[in-house]
Amino acid sequence: MNVEKTPFGKFTVFLMLFYVAVYMSSPFFPVYQLSILKFDYFTFTMLALASTVTSFITMIFWGNYVDDIGSKNVLVFCGFLIPVVPFLYVFSTNPWILGGIEAFSGVVWAGFGLSTSTYLFDATERKYRTRQLAEYTLCVQVAIFLGAMLGSGILGFFDTTTKFAFTTIFILSAFARLLVVILFYKTLKELRVVEIPVKDRLFKKFITIRPHQGIVYEPAIETVPEAGKFAREQYKEITHDVEIFAKKSRRAPRQESFIKKLEREEDDKDLKEYLRKLKK
Repeated sequence: MNVEKTPFGKFTVFLMLFYVAVYMSSPFFPVYQLSILKFDYFTFTMLALASTVTSFITMIFWGNYVDDIGSKNVLVFCGFLIPVVPFLYVFSTNPWILGGIEAFSGVVWAGFGLSTSTYLFDATERKYRTRQLAEYTLCVQVAIFLGAMLGSGILGFFDTTTKFAFTTIFILSAFARLLVVILFYKTLKELRVVEIPVKDRLFKKFITIRPHQGIVYEPAIETVPEAGKFAREQYKEITHDVEIFAKKSRRAPRQESFIKKLEREEDDKDLKEYLRKLKK
């Protein structure tokens, strides 16, 4: 694994540090609810169920957003929201409010988990994917272990029969999560081919322009190797079709309205930008 240069290496380091920060506090929420807040097992189960239900319900929503704006954007967005969860636990002991916090936790963790999975498939090469996923799983499990040990060590400095000990570890975990996301969100690059703006500033994907069909649209490409293969196969055809389109555009009537002229110029700019990105 080339940590410094490959997207997979950078992503694995990011998740290792993030899970260390998460598991500083994650194992201690059940202990806090049962031992400090004195919840019965029914209340404890309902709190756990709240996050599970919202996670299940919002999974399709997050899937659509990953397709539309890319894995990295969803990952970073949810990464900035996850630190809010342990921080909110400090301010309330009401089971109804904590249920709302757990429901919110299920939503953001669903987006984070889904975007993590899709980003992994985008960042790994098909022929090395099994080995790279094994390396990733090992690194994450080590991070979980280290995070739990770190949290236990910090709790050892406090009286664990008091609320203060647990709220302290929750706050430390929240700030650690936020710090990791701030440090890494710029180093993670979007690896998917996502929508680019075309006429009327609607976000659509297009692969070519044909004389009788106009712009032909295509779903987003999922992985880097597939995107590269697709680009190589389509580039010559697209440039040929664009040349035909440009020649026809030049035959437009001389008395072209100012608005029509602006629209045509805008379309030409969008096409050039798309071809530039595709050629890369």
